Amino acid sequence: MGLLAIGALALLPALPVLMALGSIGMLGMALAGGGEEVGAESETITSVTDMTLTNDKLDGVISAIVALESTNKDLMSSLTGKVKNLAEA
Repeated sequence: MGLLAIGALALLPALPVLMALGSIGMLGMALAGGGEEVGAESETITSVTDMTLTNDKLDGVISAIVALESTNKDLMSSLTGKVKNLAEA
């Protein structure tokens, strides 16, 4: 059971990356206009999207990932030391 917990902790750093990729995918679907009905009167309208808010959010995600990465390295070092101590006991 302890190995399962260590395995789950090893996968923890991937969670923010998966969440960020998922949100980018949702953003791509919103920009692509999926699910829009096309009728005889429809016209193609091209709008320019201001990406500053998106860029700010992505910068926040990147900084959070970097912070989590360093925290997870410290946590894994601590857990590795504790597991070695348990194995020696």
